[in-house]
Amino acid sequence: MKSWVEDEEEEQKIQDEDAQTALARVLETMNEKDIWASLTIGELYAWLKCSVGVHNPNDPRGYPIYRTSTWALMREAYREIMVAEAASSIPVGDGDGEVDQLSGFEVAFRTLKTANSNDVENARQLDGRNYAVEEISKGTLVWKSTYTAQFNTTDEYRRFLQRLPSDLACEALMMIYTRYSSSGDPVLCLALDPGAFTVEGTPEGSNIKLGTTMNDFQNTGCYMEHYATRDIAAGEELILDSDFSAPVNELISLGLMLDEDRKSGGQEIDMTVFQERVYDPHSEL
Repeated sequence: MKSWVEDEEEEQKIQDEDAQTALARVLETMNEKDIWASLTIGELYAWLKCSVGVHNPNDPRGYPIYRTSTWALMREAYREIMVAEAASSIPVGDGDGEVDQLSGFEVAFRTLKTANSNDVENARQLDGRNYAVEEISKGTLVWKSTYTAQFNTTDEYRRFLQRLPSDLACEALMMIYTRYSSSGDPVLCLALDPGAFTVEGTPEGSNIKLGTTMNDFQNTGCYMEHYATRDIAAGEELILDSDFSAPVNELISLGLMLDEDRKSGGQEIDMTVFQERVYDPHSEL
């Protein structure tokens, strides 16, 4: 005889499978333009088959560390969709591409592939992580969001995703977070430089944080500055106090996440009904 727990688990599994099948059927009737315009982050992640591409946990090479040219490509895609709004948050160079050789780091750093670990609470599960090259004194400005894209509307973000190769769109789906503008409205932020690989941790386990006081950089949109909270030794990993973004509820209010996505992680959707998108995320990065 089944226990009530087993009955509930079986019923939930049936409901989940029904929801996945229903979603797949709906998407079969949609054109690609409508898919990009209406799917949530979790649904787009599944539709692009990110878990078998750039985010394949079984790939022994791990996740890629992006070259300067890849960051430049993503920045240009952002500038292109923001032209009409004249609202790009990322500076434009003088034509020689020099500005795209830079990052928001104000100290010497190195991005290295590091084995995934759960030792740091809330850490992003990416193989690329940032380390100090030289000693950093407490209070030093470590990084600022000079090359962080700010999307003032969900439509801007969706159009940006469409301009990217599938592997980079997968990364942009994983890296997006929310902040509040000066008017208190939620905006979408995406670091387009190696700062994106800085691991997040608890206040106790971190060594850099937003601003130098509790009131710094509140309601400043995506603009931020990260400072060392203590002396950091050369070779030490840079870990950011994660308490700096707006609640995940704002992704729900912006139509990019459903409440059930928040509970399941948004990656429980079976999209095998769709044609496989073939790409090698390690070939041109």
